[in-house]
Amino acid sequence: MNNETETIEQTPVGHLYGKVIGIFKLQTQLEAFITQLGTTVVGDVESLSGLNGTKQLESWKESFSQYFFGEMEIKMLQLYLDAAAVDLIVFAVEVESDLANETAEIAKANGAVNVVYFGNSVVTNY
Repeated sequence: MNNETETIEQTPVGHLYGKVIGIFKLQTQLEAFITQLGTTVVGDVESLSGLNGTKQLESWKESFSQYFFGEMEIKMLQLYLDAAAVDLIVFAVEVESDLANETAEIAKANGAVNVVYFGNSVVTNY
């Protein structure tokens, strides 16, 4: 697996951290992902689609525009906003850091693209 990791020197307050986020093309892919996750995750899988999902993504992006080290987060959030605009399914799921790689692998195995883990001190792009 080819991972890119960027270390962040500080962590702004926000609900983005501790989550694996990615994009599915089909609802069936999201459903299969949720089924395969089982008890791996900390929280529910969020579908960031439609008006509410777009508002959440925009809120995260806005909070990072005020943050000096938030460049990678802003780029990825814009990618997710663009995906939501063309009716792709953006998902987010909170995971413990030691389960991020496994969760990302399950997502990719079910067809997810642009999968990223926003950790408390790193951002990992799968």
